[in-house]
Amino acid sequence: MEDGVLADGRLPLLLIAILGIGAAQAVLVCVWRLVATLCEVLDCRPGDLLRGEAESLPGEATAAGRHR
Repeated sequence: MEDGVLADGRLPLLLIAILGIGAAQAVLVCVWRLVATLCEVLDCRPGDLLRGEAESLPGEATAAGRHR
């Protein structure tokens, strides 16, 4: 095994990289599903939540007209 992949340590690094990419993909899928669920409840589009602007969402109180 001196000339193999294990000898120079590439296999463990490759496994860590693959597991890291898989974990990142799982997190992104979970975040996207959360945003999609929030949009169903708030009656908006995902871009409305991800834009990050100071717009009010449907049903949210604003400084000009508060819900009572």
